[in-house]
Amino acid sequence: MLAYKVLCGTEACNGGRFNYKDYLPLPKTGWKKWIKPKWLPVGKYFLTLEPQAQFGNRVFLCEYYDVIQPTTDYTIAVKTFRFLEEISLNNCIDPRIFVKIAPFNINGNRWFNMDFCGVNLSHALLPFTDFAEANLNWANLINSNLFRSDFTKANLYKADLSYSNLSQVDFRYANLMDSTLADSTLVNANLLSTDFTNANLRAANLEAAKGYKAKFVGAYLGSANLRGAEFRSADFSHANLRNANLENACIQDAILVNADLTNAIFKNTVIINADFRNAILTERDMHAFKKAGAIV
Repeated sequence: MLAYKVLCGTEACNGGRFNYKDYLPLPKTGWKKWIKPKWLPVGKYFLTLEPQAQFGNRVFLCEYYDVIQPTTDYTIAVKTFRFLEEISLNNCIDPRIFVKIAPFNINGNRWFNMDFCGVNLSHALLPFTDFAEANLNWANLINSNLFRSDFTKANLYKADLSYSNLSQVDFRYANLMDSTLADSTLVNANLLSTDFTNANLRAANLEAAKGYKAKFVGAYLGSANLRGAEFRSADFSHANLRNANLENACIQDAILVNADLTNAIFKNTVIINADFRNAILTERDMHAFKKAGAIV
């Protein structure tokens, strides 16, 4: 059976100290006969079916037998295995592997304007990655670590980023229409003019996010945390903000027409010139908002 092994150089990337140097396949050069790689001594080794979820910068196709146990949905423990071939940019056809072996620079990976439409990058470890203007329509990024990555002007239409770490991510001018970010973390994210129309941000954490002129038309933000966030001139028309926390947030000049604000928290929220016409509000909130300079 086949699986992948991800290494940091010639060593394990999962905290192990084993050096695989003597077991790696030799490069094929000239007319030299290919030497079949050796099986490793019987023990306990970890392979993966999802290389994007591993640290490391080298990916190898491996043959194995005698599974000890599947430890997660994407990692398996085996008694022995052997390396068959290293995956390189010349023979790589799997985007999950490409994201591990693509060249690095001082700012992380650079995949400016790349096409990742529909790819499965779930559980990926891709912090500090440059996805500016990339096409990630329908991409699966569930439970991924994308800390401080750059998605400026990227297209994430119907992408799934549920449960992902998007803290300090740059989503300026990005398209996230109909995307799913349920239970994701967007603390201190840059959401300048980001389009979240009809997106699902259920229970998402947007604390201290900056979203001037962001668009949340028809979006679902039920139980979301917007504490200390700045959404001046943002558009929340028809959005669902039931049980959302907007404590210390700024929604000055924002549009909340026809929004559902049932049980939303507005403690110390800046609402000057915010438009709440036809929004679902308590009578008490209506009077308080009008007194604070909002349009009700």
